[in-house]
Formats: sequence, C-alpha cells, structure tokens
Amino acid sequence: MAKFYAALLDPDGVLAPKTVELGRREIRRASDLRYGAGFELQTGDGRMGDEPDAFGHAGAGGSRHGAWPGRGTTFSYLMTEVRNAPDARPVNLLRALSRGSRATGR
Repeated sequence: MAKFYAALLDPDGVLAPKTVELGRREIRRASDLRYGAGFELQTGDGRMGDEPDAFGHAGAGGSRHGAWPGRGTTFSYLMTEVRNAPDARPVNLLRALSRGSRATGR
C-alpha cells in the first residue's frame, strides 16, 4: 500500500497529478471525517498523522495507509491484532514517523 501511495505522488506514476488532486478534493464531510472522491482526508484529530495535506484511508481495526505529499512520505500500517476502537497504535506510529522524517529532513 505504501508503494501504491508513492506511485500516486510520482508525477509519472499510475495517475496524473491532476487526477490525484481531484481525488483529494473534499466532497463529503461526515461527523469528524472528511472524504475526497477517492480518499479519506486529514481531519483535526490527526487521524492521518500530523501533516495537513495528508490523505489515504483508515481500515478496520486501526490500519492506516496514505501519503503526506508535502513531505514526499507514504505509509502503510496493517496490524495482526484487531482491537476495539479507539486504538492508539496507528496514531502513535504516525506521530513517530512524523518526528523521524522531520529529523532526517524527509
């Protein structure tokens, strides 16, 4: 999944940048979630990490897959143990990734 999102960030990847941007345009808001035509969008709760331009999708049990275009970073987290919500593991991992990518300049 991380490679899929990396291909979306690549201007010569699987989709034209204009198409990816269309998929990231908000078309629906439901409670504390925002959706584009193809992706879940960043919300105030940091569901996709700390980056304001984050997009991707959350899955059952806490999985998270997505990208931070401004950083050129993609991520995918799939666990082997499903826990009842709320599960802090994906948010904690994305925070650690954000700190680590800031420290390395990526």
